[in-house]
Amino acid sequence: MRIDRTVVRRGLMSLVTILLVWGALAIGQGRPGVDLEVGAQSPVAFTANQTVTVVDDAATAEARDRAAAEVAPQYDIDQDAIAAATADVETVFDQAVLISVEDAPAPVEPSLPPEPDPSTTTTSTSLAEGEEPPPPPPDPTIGRVGGLLYLDADGDLVFSDTVDIPLMGVEVTVVGSDDVRTVVATDATGLWVAEGVVVDGRVLVSVDLTDPSLPDDVTVASGNALQTLEGTEVVEAETVAFRPTWTDTQAAIDALSSAFPLLEVTTVDTIVGLAQGDVLRDAAGRSPQLIELETAALGEVTDRMRDGIRGAADLREVQEEVVQAPPVVTIDGTRSPAAEAAAADVIATNLAVSEVVNEVTTELLRQNAREGVDDVTQTFRAGDVIVAQGEELTEVQVLAIDELNLNRPTSVGYGAILALAIVLVAMLFVYLARFRPGFWASDRRVTLLGLVLILSALSVRGVYALTDVGGDLGVVLGYALPVAGIGFLVSILLDARIAVLMAVALATMTGVVFNDAGFAVYAGMATIAPVPLVSAISSSRDQRRAILTTGAGAAVIAFSVSWFFHSAELSNGFVGVLQSTAMGAAAGWVSSIVAIFLVTLFESMFDITTNLRLLELVDRNHAALQLIQEKAWGTFNHSLMVGTLADRAARAIGANPLLARAAAYYHDIGKTEAPIYFIENQFGVPNPHDRLEPVESAKVIRSHVTDGLRLAKAYKVPSEVAEGIVSHHGDGIMRYFYETAKERYGEDGIDVEDYRHVGHKPQSKEMAIVMLADSLEGATRATFTDTEPTPEAITAVVDRIVAEKINDGQLSESPMTLNDIRTVKAAFVETFVGHYHTRIPYPNFPDEPDELGTGETAAIEAPADEDEAETVAPPGTERP
Repeated sequence: MRIDRTVVRRGLMSLVTILLVWGALAIGQGRPGVDLEVGAQSPVAFTANQTVTVVDDAATAEARDRAAAEVAPQYDIDQDAIAAATADVETVFDQAVLISVEDAPAPVEPSLPPEPDPSTTTTSTSLAEGEEPPPPPPDPTIGRVGGLLYLDADGDLVFSDTVDIPLMGVEVTVVGSDDVRTVVATDATGLWVAEGVVVDGRVLVSVDLTDPSLPDDVTVASGNALQTLEGTEVVEAETVAFRPTWTDTQAAIDALSSAFPLLEVTTVDTIVGLAQGDVLRDAAGRSPQLIELETAALGEVTDRMRDGIRGAADLREVQEEVVQAPPVVTIDGTRSPAAEAAAADVIATNLAVSEVVNEVTTELLRQNAREGVDDVTQTFRAGDVIVAQGEELTEVQVLAIDELNLNRPTSVGYGAILALAIVLVAMLFVYLARFRPGFWASDRRVTLLGLVLILSALSVRGVYALTDVGGDLGVVLGYALPVAGIGFLVSILLDARIAVLMAVALATMTGVVFNDAGFAVYAGMATIAPVPLVSAISSSRDQRRAILTTGAGAAVIAFSVSWFFHSAELSNGFVGVLQSTAMGAAAGWVSSIVAIFLVTLFESMFDITTNLRLLELVDRNHAALQLIQEKAWGTFNHSLMVGTLADRAARAIGANPLLARAAAYYHDIGKTEAPIYFIENQFGVPNPHDRLEPVESAKVIRSHVTDGLRLAKAYKVPSEVAEGIVSHHGDGIMRYFYETAKERYGEDGIDVEDYRHVGHKPQSKEMAIVMLADSLEGATRATFTDTEPTPEAITAVVDRIVAEKINDGQLSESPMTLNDIRTVKAAFVETFVGHYHTRIPYPNFPDEPDELGTGETAAIEAPADEDEAETVAPPGTERP
């Protein structure tokens, strides 16, 4: 059993295409499931396939803690702190008094003789025998006793009415000679006077040291609280001096400073001075003044602490305020700056923080603040990168990945993508095999289509990789798909119908990779956009217009698709839609320009002829055409005319006019190797065929086909165009030389294959047109050399030549229909009529003689083959 190699090749091409398309689409698509842990590195990148919102527990807790922290602590006045501070102030002054003034020693009452007991007093009324009665007592002397009591302020035991302080109201007991007690009290001047005291003998004077009228903290300094006096009538007692029970002043200052080291020395001096001075004031009956300083300090401490003192900073500020503005203190009715400064120092030293946080109230308010904060959420839109590969995972990212179920194993997706690739490639190739057998028969075109499919899959996957940036930029970058350029490329290299199929394929691949209906719609529509534009390219200007219009069309499609499918995902709304539009336009223009470059590359690689390449080939400046023009001028003009005929006929039946014209221009390039052997190039020289045998002439004629193929290859003429070289004579017989040989050598003496053209019958409409145009150009030139080219005559020649080609079977392998042939013939006639139009006769211009010199038109039957018509002129004629 013979295996069809074409089937094997197509099977291999299909398999390779499927595998490579599958590989391109599956890049990064499948992965096994992995355990994701917060704080670990993500093994792969995860991208949201739809919008998801998750609660950020850590951020929520942080926001609630922040709200709670913003609640100011609630404070209460600390009454205990106030009581402690005031107690500390009182302690300062109490200690000052204790340290500055000693306790007075317990008073020792002077010992007076007891009063006589009348009950024990007896009077003797009888005398002893011989005893004389005592003499009667003398009459008592009634007198006055007085003295002075004072507080010796300066300690010199000498009373000074300017320094010392008289003591008032102190009781003094006076016992006269008759033992009668008289108790008197000192007056305001400290003086006492006892009247009516028997003073004719001994008098006892005693100061009552327990008298409450004595000032506190004083003791007797003179040691004469009990005196025995003698005198008559007026007796003056010794002055009794008392002293304050002060400690040594400097010792008191040192002791108080040691007890309260924070107090300034000046403050201690002032307090000690006031404490000791209050003893004198008490003795003088004046109000004590240390209490004034204490009262002011206690009041200020209480007020300040009740106003509230929060923390150390607030405490320092209040202390500075007290020092700067001390309370008012008056000593003996006059403001005393020293006392005020001392009070400020005592206050500042004993002030304390008086506000304490109410923990219960504060915590209740903070809890309310926490409850008032909504959950903090994070939203990932479709296309956003949740986490990049290698990035440390957060709790939010793990929750989003779990919510979208992105961490599930996707290895099964490989099989699904493979199945899709099989269906996609099979759909395209089955269509080609069924409806485009000519295309399917070309290995080069099928291979190119497979390559374009693979490149398309890679481009879709590549653009999708760009969208990993996520956010609005990720959506906008999705419109960077170069689908317009792919449509541009396929339309030029292959054809419009296959470009439409490619749009379906691209939409499918985009939908699979992006998982987004919007991008799939955009890919399909943008691929089709350049198809009608590219099919009309026939010049460089058309090419530029097609590129610009393609970009504009892609922009319009991107605008519509983005607005419909993605406007809700774009955070900046309509601005994002406009950005997507701009991206679509840029992608359309850039990809179309790249497509032009790829067209040139693929044309050479796959030997495919496009309209763009045909435009280059029909340019008169092409090197191959320059060669024909330089070496075979007649052939060059003949080729131009054949090109004109072929172009007109191809347009008439919908064939490719550029391909027909290009094939016509190059079909006789082989004649440049031996131009003199072709009559159109013979100018005033003998015909070299007159000296050759028919078989040798046939060999020369045949060689222009093989030489033409060689030159076409050298000048990189595409095979589709070079097909005109091979098929413009078909496999027909050179009748002129064949018939001449038969006449000379007999039919049995020659081989008909020696007189058959090298080549094959035309396989396309364009090549069939070139064959007919080539034959008709030569036939009409030969026929109408000396025959009037009327429309009827032209029609007759066209009908005859076309009929000969049909009868010879030369059109049997071309796809031309009878209707096509009729249309082509009409186009040929119309072109020839225009070419052989009637000239205007000029006055007095001499008549031209008839070319044969007979005055009649010679009946010359033109050969059906153009090369024979140009190579061999009828006997007796010369080409002008």
